[in-house]
Amino acid sequence: MRNVTRHEGLPFKASCIIFKTTQYLQNLHRIKILKNIHWKGDQNATFQLHIQISSKYKPQKCIAIYWNKPPDNWLKLNIDGAAKGNPGPAGAGGLLRDHFGRIIFAFQEPLGTCSNVQVELKAIHRGLQICKDKNLHKIWIEVDALNVIKILENPCQGAWNLQDLLQKTRTLMRSLETKISHIYREGNQAADFFANQVCSTKALTILSPEQIGGKVKGILRLDNLHLPYIWS
Repeated sequence: MRNVTRHEGLPFKASCIIFKTTQYLQNLHRIKILKNIHWKGDQNATFQLHIQISSKYKPQKCIAIYWNKPPDNWLKLNIDGAAKGNPGPAGAGGLLRDHFGRIIFAFQEPLGTCSNVQVELKAIHRGLQICKDKNLHKIWIEVDALNVIKILENPCQGAWNLQDLLQKTRTLMRSLETKISHIYREGNQAADFFANQVCSTKALTILSPEQIGGKVKGILRLDNLHLPYIWS
């Protein structure tokens, strides 16, 4: 239609475009190139297009996820662990920001072979240890592993091989005046970035704000502007 308008001089009507697009989608669904599952989460669109799909495909919910700055006098430590398998090669990463959203430090560390829970706990422990070494207190820990939060908050939970690490981590949490909360993975992208960069380092690396660049700067800017990530 765009080419016809351009080359043949025929008028470009929006209603005609909508009609032809609707007809095209209806035909694709009729000959089963577009199947019911392709409309999952888009039932409102199928209603407008007069396309009937199975009722078992429920509309998909979308939630706006935000990274929020900590209150005055608090610092927020976003942590993530990445394990390529369970267990598998793993790495820890995270970053600390103040109540203006300014980064204080970031870190990344290869951890060898770990389970998913182990790598998250080791990442939290390492981040807190760096805070302690820098004499930083009032740390708000934020992770996307809800099961790890439950383990840390309940002394009766955790596998036997995690007990030593759990005890050390809880001790650090008490000494630094901390609190811990969950964030969806979409809002924890900065920490996830550092956790997945461990292939470029052979040992613990602590980064100053001046050493941080590339893709993660864009993520940090989005966080500072309080722009949403979409979870579905």
